[in-house]
Amino acid sequence: MSQIALGELIGETTKTLAAAGIESAPLDGGILIEHVTGFGPMARLTEPKRPIDSHAAAVISDLTRRRSMGEPIAYLTGTREFWSLELAVTPDTLIPRPDSEALIDAVLANRDWNGTAARVLDLGTGSGCLLLALLSEISDATGIGVDFNPKAAGIAAANAARLG
Repeated sequence: MSQIALGELIGETTKTLAAAGIESAPLDGGILIEHVTGFGPMARLTEPKRPIDSHAAAVISDLTRRRSMGEPIAYLTGTREFWSLELAVTPDTLIPRPDSEALIDAVLANRDWNGTAARVLDLGTGSGCLLLALLSEISDATGIGVDFNPKAAGIAAANAARLG
């Protein structure tokens, strides 16, 4: 089985992404390599000669090709962090955006339920990011997420189960 050195793979991945106009080519390439290999970010700096087997290199090459065509990193890795929660995402859900965290901030800052437990309804829940972020912050809250897309509802349910 043929291998490639980590440093060489990083160079090839970055070059391919940059040629496709991906402004964050080094970062994106690193994320894809870490996702497939499980190596931490320090490995890129400290172990450039570390061998990557041909299967992992082929998977990284495919992900790089897809990223070069504009597919979002979150869909390639299947996850996105939101409100310090690691959430599964797929093309059936929107990717949680950092600016959506302002909504969580606003709810928490203006919270006044006169001593009653919070009940949260999230219509169009997608990955469940908003609902799950609020439930993680308000210990006595209950909530329900609803989505027209059954696949999105399934992703939200799986995220809720995984996060407890």
